Amino acid sequence: MSDTPLAMIIEDDPDAAEIAGGMLQMLGFRIKVCPDAHQALYSLAEAAPDLILLEICLPEMDGVNLLKVARRVAEARDVPVIAASAVYPKGGPIERSLRELGVRVFMSKPFTLQSLKSALDQVMPRHRIAKKAPIPVSMTGRIDGEAKVAGKAVQLSVTGGDGTALRVKTTATPLPAGSLTVTVTRRELVDDQVKNTEILLLASVTDTESAEGGWESSMSVTAARPQDAYDRMIVALEGQ
Repeated sequence: MSDTPLAMIIEDDPDAAEIAGGMLQMLGFRIKVCPDAHQALYSLAEAAPDLILLEICLPEMDGVNLLKVARRVAEARDVPVIAASAVYPKGGPIERSLRELGVRVFMSKPFTLQSLKSALDQVMPRHRIAKKAPIPVSMTGRIDGEAKVAGKAVQLSVTGGDGTALRVKTTATPLPAGSLTVTVTRRELVDDQVKNTEILLLASVTDTESAEGGWESSMSVTAARPQDAYDRMIVALEGQ
């Protein structure tokens, strides 16, 4: 059995689930995504997670009614819950109902990595937050490779940057504005062997413009995992 805590993300928007999952992985969690109430209740009956990140506006059964049923499941009776939504009014009947079900932390979407950390500090004060990777001061050069952006495969080049701002070029599709996860796969030499290494970046895109052969975007990196692979990528960029 893994010592890494399990977070259940109950979220019907796959892009939002991807971003939340990337954040929670960086904060030291395994993740399980349930796109609707039925799958969530089935999973809860099998095994209780250490945390539930609950979207309130779900299809067929909303988050309030889902939690009412879930609290009757012995395994889920005391699991800490963070409720998240872009639409519910603070202090209204939805919040009051959730408080009656033991929810004490509410987040507006979209939320940041820092606000998620703060929420975790409230509901799981003993959980050890993973250390955020350092951000390079400057970089030059270029890294080419296949990447997954919010779950979709693209050809991507990191062409440079300064501080937390990276310049990223894509060919077939531009990067979407806003927060996203980027999994960069690159070949590198590790212990005298060439390996494919996946580096998960949590980032936000501030602007995108057309460029020769595709699009070029400014991407601000918030965190990365694994840290050592990210550090090696930065060293490779600086050395070119």
